[in-house]
Amino acid sequence: MDAAEATLEIKNRLGLHLRAASTLAQALRQFTSAVTLSNGAQEVNA
Repeated sequence: MDAAEATLEIKNRLGLHLRAASTLAQALRQFTSAVTLSNGAQEVNA
C-alpha cells in the first residue's frame, strides 16, 4: 500500500468555513485516511 502525507495552510484570516470544509471532507472520502486539523496548539481529528 502506498502512503502520502500533506500539510495544507489556510491563508484566509477567518479560517475554514462550512462550504470549504464540506468540499474538503468530500474530497477526502475517497481515501482511507487520518486527518488532523490544527490551529496553533489546538488539534482535532477530522
